[in-house]
Amino acid sequence: MKRTACLWGLAAVGLWMAVATAAQPPLLPCSERPTAIDKPWTNVYVVPCLEELALDGAGEALRFATLAAGPDGALYAARPLYGEILRLSDRDADGLPDRTEVWASGLPLLTGMAFDDASLYAVAGARLVRVDAGVVTTLRDDLPVEPGLWAGGLAVGRLTGEPAPRVYIGIRPTCADCAEDVRRRGGIVSTTLDGDDLRIEAVGVYAPADMAIVDGRLWLVDSAPLPALQGALLDELNSLSTGADFGYPGCLGADTPAVPGGCAGTTPPERVFPAGSQPASLLFYAGSALENLQGQLLLALGGTSGGLNLTGYQLLLLDRAHPDVPPTVLMPFASSIDPALSALTPEQLNWRGVGLYPWRPLDLAETREGWVYISLAGGRILALRPQAEETS
Repeated sequence: MKRTACLWGLAAVGLWMAVATAAQPPLLPCSERPTAIDKPWTNVYVVPCLEELALDGAGEALRFATLAAGPDGALYAARPLYGEILRLSDRDADGLPDRTEVWASGLPLLTGMAFDDASLYAVAGARLVRVDAGVVTTLRDDLPVEPGLWAGGLAVGRLTGEPAPRVYIGIRPTCADCAEDVRRRGGIVSTTLDGDDLRIEAVGVYAPADMAIVDGRLWLVDSAPLPALQGALLDELNSLSTGADFGYPGCLGADTPAVPGGCAGTTPPERVFPAGSQPASLLFYAGSALENLQGQLLLALGGTSGGLNLTGYQLLLLDRAHPDVPPTVLMPFASSIDPALSALTPEQLNWRGVGLYPWRPLDLAETREGWVYISLAGGRILALRPQAEETS
């Protein structure tokens, strides 16, 4: 009976989506859109158009801390300091959300959200919840997180070798004296879609801020605690294998022991980044609207403002098939034939006010149309979208 109701619900959503798509007006070129912006500078060879959503809440640091694109075409955002999930919808049919409403509440410390069909899964401290049509169901409230502390990111999907999809949750180390490894050293846990069968999948992470499931494989980002050795490659992109030990606190980055022998027997990262980059969000682009992003991983580096070197505050494109190929910088990027500008590094562009700084990127989401949204600290959301032909 539950399965039948789900199928009817999905059919209704599909019909609504078809009607909404048919009513969508033609896409105007960036030059004719009042929401288009020219800063931060973006790699227009890869992403031709950048816009900013006209939403209330500017100035609130974590108003749109975590994003999830819903099957109904709306964008959902976690407001963790108020325990709310916001629904962002498009009233004027211009392709961008412009209306904000509270969709669910009573969920402080929200750190991760992901849809599975029409259900939204979210982690809020030690609680794993499922939200259906704004109704919150607590699946469990005993995740290995100390009371009042944050968990990490969340992903939903089926990994290779698993018979069914599961919910994967990042756990930050929240108890220095606990005997339980995942509380003391951080890790990844998983449950069934009903919240049962809690399993520890991996240990040894400090800040598992986000995860993505790609081709049956779980990818996750992690950061080293600050202050860390300046210039050292300590922040990580990892991929999960059951029973993995990613090293924290004895090993940071690739073969960088924090204590003698601390890296022995640990799982090496897929890629490393300078300490302080603070990878915040990971997105596998599955759409077709932005051709140069197809099949690639997008990585947002949250960054830190400590010290003279401005680390992070970037949006990168990673070739997951060739981990030795350096990332492509999407933002900030000087798309210019002027050698003086083209030679500037992302850090230099950020210092010059044409990058993301001081708006730290928080999360990424891909819509059903293949547009990419980026939430920034300060209550801003940017949209990466395809260009359209100039009108005559």
